[in-house]
Amino acid sequence: MDEFNNEEKNTNEFAGLSPAEQIAQLEREIKGESAETPINNDNEIKEEENAPVESCSTEKGKCKCGSCVSFCALILSLAAIVLLILMLTGVLGGKKAEPEQQPEQTIFDKPAGEEPSDIAYIDLDTLLLTYNYAIKLQEDLAMEQKKAEGTIQSRMKKFESMYNAYMEKARTGMFLSAASQQAQQSELEKEQAAIENLQATLSNQLLEKQSAMNQEIYDSVINFVNQYAEGRFKIVLGNMGGVTVVYSQQGMNITNDVVAKLNQRYGGILENDTKAE
Repeated sequence: MDEFNNEEKNTNEFAGLSPAEQIAQLEREIKGESAETPINNDNEIKEEENAPVESCSTEKGKCKCGSCVSFCALILSLAAIVLLILMLTGVLGGKKAEPEQQPEQTIFDKPAGEEPSDIAYIDLDTLLLTYNYAIKLQEDLAMEQKKAEGTIQSRMKKFESMYNAYMEKARTGMFLSAASQQAQQSELEKEQAAIENLQATLSNQLLEKQSAMNQEIYDSVINFVNQYAEGRFKIVLGNMGGVTVVYSQQGMNITNDVVAKLNQRYGGILENDTKAE
């Protein structure tokens, strides 16, 4: 009973004290000082120093003296303070882990077979500028157009030379007769008509090639979309000039995904053609 009374007494002594005051109180108790003992009283301090130290006796493995109990309480209090500091340091000093930013996914990334999305769209202007096969066809068409322009310019220079010669003869009166002048004039008119016909023919050929190119690009894109949109979308729109689609939720534009797959497929075709050669 005395042991429990001593422990209860020591516990009551710490009630209402802050951690710093508890530590100071425990230190005084370890030294044999009481809470009411004035620190600046020299006589009482000397008496306490001369007082015999109570020996630590144990009974059944338990210490009966108040100093041992106070010392254990001090150790526990210090351990709690250290643990609290470590916890606060870990929370306040450590950096908060930021969630990894996942790349933005569109509804195109959804596996086929799941519930299909209602709608998606492809920006055809962007597709024509970034689809490698479309770029190649447009470059080929541009070369054909440049070649046709070169042919027309060559014929125009020839006609200009003929016209200048005719005008010089007419100015200096070098035509032998009116019939000779009329014949050369008719030749100029025929050459002019031939150039105009050639220009119209080349223009029509370029338009036909452009139409065939557009159809070829269209077939390439449609075949791909029909293959990869099956089970993913209920409908896919084509947007050109930013007019068809004036608003869409994020992820509805699958242009980049489609172009990436198209370029991957076209790269494989080129690789196979190179190996065949």
